Amino acid sequence: MKNINRLIATAILYLLISACGKEERLMYKEPPAIYFSRDFELPDSINYTFVVKPDTVLKDSVYLNIRITGLATDADRKFNLVIADSSTAVKGKHFDIGPAVIKAGEYAIKFPVYLFRTPDMKDKVFSVYFRIASSDDFAAGFANSLKYQIRITDMLLKPADWSDFFYGAYSLTKHQFMVSRLGTTAITMGTGAQFSEIMSILQKMRVELIRYENTNGPLIDENGNRVTFPAI
Repeated sequence: MKNINRLIATAILYLLISACGKEERLMYKEPPAIYFSRDFELPDSINYTFVVKPDTVLKDSVYLNIRITGLATDADRKFNLVIADSSTAVKGKHFDIGPAVIKAGEYAIKFPVYLFRTPDMKDKVFSVYFRIASSDDFAAGFANSLKYQIRITDMLLKPADWSDFFYGAYSLTKHQFMVSRLGTTAITMGTGAQFSEIMSILQKMRVELIRYENTNGPLIDENGNRVTFPAI
């Protein structure tokens, strides 16, 4: 009986190993795919403004986080980054991009998008909509990670990941106050601040608002509301 049980156990183990081997072979047979890498810290859009940059800054860059599935290779591979017709930003005038290439040995890249400061951004917001499509080297990846939007202006924009929990209700007046005191628009993770910096920014803004009010009285926003910051 013991010999029979041992034979049965050996057969089951062999079947399990064989099944795992088949799954691995099937996985590697899947065509490589490509997609925008996103998580809590990496939203599906960027709001960029030149407003706090010196007038001499006419060009800047933002980066699209892109990843592949499957294995890296020893040769460069091209992917298909489509600029949607609905974009209001003009390639070559408001922005530009380089070759859409995953270099040999790479699994993930920070793909640069070059932004150009133009006079019409003083009173307008321009958007560029990117979409990843299939190419000869890559299939389009996860369906919910194939689109990305960049909004470009020389005015202040509400950050896409603004949090009422940290900063309270949004208003342009509050935003302008924060930028004027901080000297930067990097106030959320999506605009460049680290998570660890956000609480520091909040505490600084509470102090700066008290200083402002001691001299000028309450700061009233464009909606007629008093500007405040949460006590967290």
